[in-house]
Amino acid sequence: MTLRQIKQAAMKKENDSIDNLFAQLDGQWDLYEPSRGHSGRFLDKQARKKSKPAYMKPLAIAATVVLLFGLFTFYDKGSSRPQQLAEMSKQTRETDSVFTSIIKYEMARMKTKDSELNKPIIQDALVQLKAMDADYDKIKSDLAKGGENKQLIHALVANLKTQISFLDNVLSRLEANEQLNTDKNENVM
Repeated sequence: MTLRQIKQAAMKKENDSIDNLFAQLDGQWDLYEPSRGHSGRFLDKQARKKSKPAYMKPLAIAATVVLLFGLFTFYDKGSSRPQQLAEMSKQTRETDSVFTSIIKYEMARMKTKDSELNKPIIQDALVQLKAMDADYDKIKSDLAKGGENKQLIHALVANLKTQISFLDNVLSRLEANEQLNTDKNENVM
């Protein structure tokens, strides 16, 4: 038997098994058509779908521009060493600004949860944040004195990330505390 004959026999066997499958499933197919007006209702539903807010497209473009600018300045190999330090300093300031705004926002959220029940947790959190902020100020002064290096920048970012993580944990604890208190009060009644 030739290779061609073997292939033809194998294909015939596959076709037979497919034919058997279709024969077994005969009468089980969904042959119904949609009701009248289906396409009109579908098109109306598509027209009613809310599109993305108008500010999303410019925001996406701005984010892309910032990302490309950051990548360009970070990977620009042709610039001189002083220019790289100046750009790094600008990037450090931008990073610091972003993290600091997140921390301020989280602190404001934490302060909105102030109640008699949560007061000790919030006061303790503020003491802990004050200690982290003192470390942050020390790192910033080291950056100003000795110039930027990777270790100091990593320490600065790690400190800011730690503060944000700490605030997230405190907020979770405050929300759990409020939920527990609400559940207790619901059970009492």
